Amino acid sequence: MADFRRAHPDVTFRLDIVHRQEATRRVAEGIADVAATYAMGPQHDVRVECAVVIPVAAIVPVGHGLAGRERITLAELCAHPLALGSAGTSQRELFDIGAQLEGLTVRPALVCDALAPLYEFVRCGGGIALVGDLGDLDEGTEGVVHVRVDHPVFRQREAQVRTMLGRRLAWAASQFTELLVSRLERRS
Repeated sequence: MADFRRAHPDVTFRLDIVHRQEATRRVAEGIADVAATYAMGPQHDVRVECAVVIPVAAIVPVGHGLAGRERITLAELCAHPLALGSAGTSQRELFDIGAQLEGLTVRPALVCDALAPLYEFVRCGGGIALVGDLGDLDEGTEGVVHVRVDHPVFRQREAQVRTMLGRRLAWAASQFTELLVSRLERRS
């Protein structure tokens, strides 16, 4: 949004953070122009402009034993106190399936859907958090390191950009959607 506004400073955005079902409903009903969300399986009530499988990463404190690794397994992840999203989120659903397939017992130390508290929990040494890797793994966030979690269950989820079926978007919304799609496609 910031990049788009640099080129088009007169454009105003409204960003609502809602669950994927609500985001899809808003786009399908024309309440929202575009939604960026995670999904599993085909979508029938919206147009999917782009769909990319995004890796899942663990965030660990700098200096942690796993911090220098390129990838870790689900079992290695589960050997530590975990901060996870709530039940019903796609990432948590897949995590629970993977843990069940591996016969792993998991009792989260923190359940939270907001990123800022997850990062602070990790930064302060409370444990390891699981996040979708839409950010740059090489950049990291101060005090933490991203390490990819290697498990096939996470390949079932896609990051998608969605618009309303049959709707022609206004110029600014159309241009922003194209920018969003191009950025997401670079991740694949």
